[in-house]
Amino acid sequence: MEIIILGSKAAYPKYKGACSGYLVREGLGAILIDIGTGTLSNLFRWHNPFLLERLIVSHLHTDHFLDIYPLRYCLQYNPSLGRLPLRVLVPEGGESYILQLISENFRERIKNVFLFEEIKEGKIKVGNFNIDFLKVPHPIPTYAVSVEGKKGKKLVYSGDLSYDENLAKFAQGANVFICEATFYEKSKVKNMHLSGLEAGKLASLANVEMLILTHFWPTFDQKRILNEAKRSFRKRIILAEENLRVEV
Repeated sequence: MEIIILGSKAAYPKYKGACSGYLVREGLGAILIDIGTGTLSNLFRWHNPFLLERLIVSHLHTDHFLDIYPLRYCLQYNPSLGRLPLRVLVPEGGESYILQLISENFRERIKNVFLFEEIKEGKIKVGNFNIDFLKVPHPIPTYAVSVEGKKGKKLVYSGDLSYDENLAKFAQGANVFICEATFYEKSKVKNMHLSGLEAGKLASLANVEMLILTHFWPTFDQKRILNEAKRSFRKRIILAEENLRVEV
């Protein structure tokens, strides 16, 4: 199994950057977790969007789903290139929230492009992937995602959240833990996001093999966030960056 970081920034991307997006592949199977601003361009480098088995949107903040709109044009106007509709897993109310920016005349046509399904806590099977969801604390409904491949390797993605040790239980023993580390410990926004220190604490409690820090506020020093995480997690830590490929 491999993970390719398509985007790693919070809120907005800097030059050559992109917001949240994570491509997970094993063999011919591929799922995309989040499709934030700028991620679609990077996806074209790595994978044919028509061959995605699922698109998962962890929550409905725009830095996690905005590129679904240009993806719609790609799929809608090139239907002969692959299988449609693409099944899109979204939190409750996600379909109507996303479709409100599409004119009523075109909403029916979108059903030929996207098939929306509501995320529920618990496990589902998609191709050779076993996927599990955990609702995490954030101002709007948000889900952490666990993906286990055919060979038993496990990836867990935190989504956006405030500190919650239930996530450590959910990520227990994962080979790779992709965890948001938006702010410094001293500047974090209460009940919104994690610091590097908190991401490291959760990784340590979960006893994961590798921690990938992501969802950085664009103006913050990522090395400082990394150094905070090193204080609470002693194993391998990687800073996410666009088009980074990690073997699991």
